[in-house]
This record gives sequence, C-alpha cells and structure tokens, in this order.
Amino acid sequence: MDLRSRLSRIRELNSGKKDAAGRNAGKQGAQPEAGSSPQSGLFEKQGWNSLGPYVLKREWCADLPLSVPCSLPPALDILVPGIGGTAPASLRFFDLETTGLSRGAGTVAFLAAFGALEDPPASGRQGSGADYGKIRIAQYLLLDYPGEAGFLEALCGEFDVRPTIVSYNGKTFDAPILQSRCLMNGMAQPLFGHLDLLYSARRLWKRFLPGCSQGTVETGVLGLSREGDISGALAPDAWFGFLKDGDAAALLQVCDHNGRDILGLASILGALCRVAGDPLGDRFHPDPEQLWLCWQGALRRGSCAEGDMARALLERGAELGYPRCCRKLAVEAEWRRNDIRRALDLVERALAFQAAFQPAFQAAFRPEGSGEARPGIFPGRLREDLEKRKERLLSKAGRT
Repeated sequence: MDLRSRLSRIRELNSGKKDAAGRNAGKQGAQPEAGSSPQSGLFEKQGWNSLGPYVLKREWCADLPLSVPCSLPPALDILVPGIGGTAPASLRFFDLETTGLSRGAGTVAFLAAFGALEDPPASGRQGSGADYGKIRIAQYLLLDYPGEAGFLEALCGEFDVRPTIVSYNGKTFDAPILQSRCLMNGMAQPLFGHLDLLYSARRLWKRFLPGCSQGTVETGVLGLSREGDISGALAPDAWFGFLKDGDAAALLQVCDHNGRDILGLASILGALCRVAGDPLGDRFHPDPEQLWLCWQGALRRGSCAEGDMARALLERGAELGYPRCCRKLAVEAEWRRNDIRRALDLVERALAFQAAFQPAFQAAFRPEGSGEARPGIFPGRLREDLEKRKERLLSKAGRT
C-alpha cells in the first residue's frame, strides 16, 4: 500500500467515525470509535484494547526470571548511583521501540512498555527478606501516525506519580526520543528520575562479554534464554510493514520482544542487588577489579564508609592477578613496607595475568569472519608501567 492509498484509508476511517459520531450526537458522553486495523481481531486475542484512534493498550502480569529484593541493599547505590533510598515499589521499568536509531525529528516511538513490581508477600513488607517475584507490565501501541498525540498522552499518564524510571540505554536514547516527540506535539515533557543500568552493566561485565547489549547481558550473565525472540533491530521494519500491508504478525512479535525487555531489565537489577549485597561472592561473576574501583570511588566521594570491603576487594583482585589491584598493592609493598619480594611477586602476577587473559579474550570475542582481534582490554601504559616497575624491583632485589 503506497502513501496515497494509506492516506485514502485514513480519510475513509475518519469519515466513518464522523458518521458514527453524527448518529450518536444526541447521546451524552458519546465518544468517537477507535481507529481500526485489518487484523484487529488478532490484537484482541492477545489482550490489546483500544484507548482511542490508532492507540492500543494491554496489561499483563508475569513471573520475574530473577526476583528483586523487597529492601534494596544499601551498597547498591555504589553500583547504581542515585538509587539510594529509592523504594522498589516506586520504580518503573521502561522501554521504547522506535522507527529508527536516530534521535532526529523523523524518528517516532510506536511502542512503549512500563513495568511495576507487584506487591511481595505480607511478610516481605515487614522486612523478612521476601522478594518481588512478579511484575505488572503495561504496553502501549501506536497503529498509525494520526494517533501519536493520543499515544503520547497515554504514556505521559504513566509519569503522573513521578516515578523513578529504570532503563537500559534510556538516558541516551529512549528518554530523548520521548521528550522530542512530546515537544513536536506541543505537549509538556514528563518529569521523572532516571536510572540507566547500561553503565552499571558495562562496569561489571564488559571485559567478559562480546558486547553489553541488554540481550547479551541477559544470556551471558544471567543465563536467560532469548530463544524465539525477534531482534529489536527489526522493530522499524515490522511497524512500517504493518502500515504498508496491515500484516500484524511481525508487529506482535515486536510487542512480545518489548515485554521481554522489561522482564530482563528487572532481572538485571535483581542481579546487581545480589552483587551489591555480596561483592565477594562468585554469583554472576562480576569484574573484581571494577568492583574495587567502584568501592574506592565511593570512599573518595564520601558516599560510602565501607573501607574494609574496599580493602577486601582489592586483595581479592590482586590474588586473581588483576593488574590495577596488583599495582596498587605493589606500590604499598615497595614504598611503605620495603617488601621488595612481595612487590615483585605482585607485578609478575599482573604481567602473567595480562599475557594469559588478553589472548584468550581476543580469541573468544573476535568478530566472526574478521582477521583482526579486538583492541586490548588493558591500557598499554599500564603494561609499560608494570614492566618498568619489574625492572626496578629486580634491580633492588639483586642488591639485597
């Protein structure tokens, strides 16, 4: 269906709504009928209801693959800055699907999902340690351009309670798109706090994963399956295909993908809670060096008083051979304790770690079909520093 045909269809639908409105003119509270679609029955079977012309909504409740604690651990603010003091019930997990990756005026949001944690058992509300195991998801779907204003009004209604939004790359993409579309439609921009888990995920897992997309973190860290899921990159084609020929099958797959993103997003927060509650544990395999840097940074900012935990993470990282941790303790051993042998052991351990870890990392995550390995994950200046430090320590050790 070309543009002329689609515009003709819109005019016919609008004409039909005007006739219906005229027939019901004498009825108090009569509303225009919602815009129809060639496969409206298919939408209804999957729980979608009309909110107005070209706008649909559905709500459903699902079990979380990984629960969220009823009381967020205090140390979570170290991994997700800004979340401290936030009640889990006030969080709204948020994800948009759009017609493109550009944030320009031509990119339109056509699908949105909001997730709210369902009330935990009564015992959990009394602080007994119960978790939020369910989430209620509300999705909004735009069927055609004329309904965008109504679509945005429905979305903005979700922000009336001033929630704290939790997203994945939403600060860079989703939030600016929503604000831009509200501006284009002459609507007030919604106000909300915003927590973006992409930065936390990168900090803890980027050195062990081929990328830090939400799907990669879900499968590689949480062990969740995305089998049968449509790629988010196909979302624009699915929506434009629906506009062109009315085929809703691919669009409904995108809707399911959007809902799964909310489930995965809440589960990533659950994983971060568990890492924050037990930083020295092995669950979810966070980067120990990055954990130490997070705690060290919080100590410098005065937002954390857990100096013992920072020290324990430093020792753990050095024990495993992580270069920055080894270098930190080597400096202490050399200049504060004059323990040259200990300092030399730490430096050699760090150099051996780089030599073993980096080639294995490159072999595992080399782009398929590419002859080039990924750039090194440790800065060259760090290696140079360690090599020079080793030479000096060997010289000192030879004189003792």
